[in-house]
Amino acid sequence: MSESSSTIDVSSVTLSPDTARIDHRKWLIFFLELSHRLSTPEINLNNLQHTEAEWLLLHPIVDVAGEPIPPTPRLPDFPPPLAANASNAQGILNSRSYAVATESRKLAAQLKNALIASCGEDIAAGTADVFTGHVHVQYWEIFNYVKTHYGTLNEADISRVKGDILLYDPTKSFASNIARMRTNFQALSSLGMFTSEVDKINALVEATSRAEVIPSLVTLYKINHPAIADQTFQGLIAFITVQLPNATARATAYAASLVPTESSRVLELEQALATANAIIATNATNAINATSNHRPPKTTPRVNPGRGRGGGRGGPGRGTDGRGKSTTQRPYCFQHGYVYKDKEGHWGTTCNYMIQNEYDERFLNARSPCTIDGYVGSTKNV
Repeated sequence: MSESSSTIDVSSVTLSPDTARIDHRKWLIFFLELSHRLSTPEINLNNLQHTEAEWLLLHPIVDVAGEPIPPTPRLPDFPPPLAANASNAQGILNSRSYAVATESRKLAAQLKNALIASCGEDIAAGTADVFTGHVHVQYWEIFNYVKTHYGTLNEADISRVKGDILLYDPTKSFASNIARMRTNFQALSSLGMFTSEVDKINALVEATSRAEVIPSLVTLYKINHPAIADQTFQGLIAFITVQLPNATARATAYAASLVPTESSRVLELEQALATANAIIATNATNAINATSNHRPPKTTPRVNPGRGRGGGRGGPGRGTDGRGKSTTQRPYCFQHGYVYKDKEGHWGTTCNYMIQNEYDERFLNARSPCTIDGYVGSTKNV
């Protein structure tokens, strides 16, 4: 809700015990600015921030002679009742003073409620009374409790802040990352850390080392400012801010120009793979055919019945292959066995089936049932 309404939104600065020291500076600035914005020429809400000791130091209750001085109120007091014979001018002034005092209490209550809410339940409990809560606890008591207990970083907080400084979020803008970095620099400045230009620039260089474009811009800035004394964190930020849009556009255009080349290369690789697969498949098929069907190029085996005594013109001699025993051999086919067609069979060398299917010579020249490469010849009509 707006600051003029009864509730002020403090969700962006709400503290928790684990991160209160890190977030303290942001919280402190929020309430310093909020007090200033809610103040008017007649109501100074910044007066509520001082401790009792600080207020008395600013507004003593005794003079240099030791005489008592009326206390100075932090907020405008309500005016005393008017006398019966008060003039109209006095009445108007009294009404105005009363309205200012009423408004100051209203604004102070809003500010206090926002302060309590911003502390979170755990921290706020440290300032609450067991029975009455924060009813009688003053704004400055709560404000300074947080400053005292959470205003100084410990070792764990320092490590966490340093880690955050070196973190660059690519999902956010360069300006957003730098704003967070500056906030972290401020958080550590009271400890004397990251106060020099060199430290800040080195932190930026490390944080953006993996960011796109920015490292090259940092290098260009250092080339333009070779003397370390001339290099400033603010100057580097200004240089990157100006150059970053154009540098990013050039990088994007260059990346886009590479896309067709990469696509063509992928297409070439896919085509090469398809060709290789086709060759492999062809070779595999040939190997299977050669092993299972035994079909080399067609050959015509030489049949030599020999020169037996009568194996030529005069009939059967001593054998079919020379001077052996005189016998008459029935034609045999490895595929069909001793098949008779009109009481005549055929040799494997004249078998149309085996010739057409390109059986090799061993099968064509078989003269009786046998086994070749695990294949058993036909025993039909044995």
